[in-house]
Amino acid sequence: MPLRADAISRIEMADKLLDHYTGVISRARAAARRRNNAELDLQLADADRVYPLIWEALDDACRTLAASGRDVSLYIRLRSDRADESAPVAGDGLPRRISGRIRHRGAMVAEEASEALKRITPERDWHGLSAPLPERQGGFFSFLARVRSQPA
Repeated sequence: MPLRADAISRIEMADKLLDHYTGVISRARAAARRRNNAELDLQLADADRVYPLIWEALDDACRTLAASGRDVSLYIRLRSDRADESAPVAGDGLPRRISGRIRHRGAMVAEEASEALKRITPERDWHGLSAPLPERQGGFFSFLARVRSQPA
């Protein structure tokens, strides 16, 4: 079956959210080192907001791909492996009382899950620098596709 553009856009969104989440964790570490509690609270709130959105995007992509006849069994297996997602990671640079709020394992599993979905969508060159975007219906993504396709 043909690849659905909405599945691709959801995987791309999850990847962007994962990048954002990684940045939030870096900023939280820096705030903890500086003992800037206000900044730390802000970063932790952002982490709490963004993390479920990562899985929401991946789950949406998975449902779309499954409905298109793709084998999503690896994703489902990884998705069920999130039980220990908020276990602290030794040496993560955060105080122990804060480290448990950061879902290190869950974020790592989300990266693996994203890669699993990418493997079943070979029509999209996920790792090519000039990978073409699938055609999208109007709105922001059409604008973004036009901007990306213009020479620098």
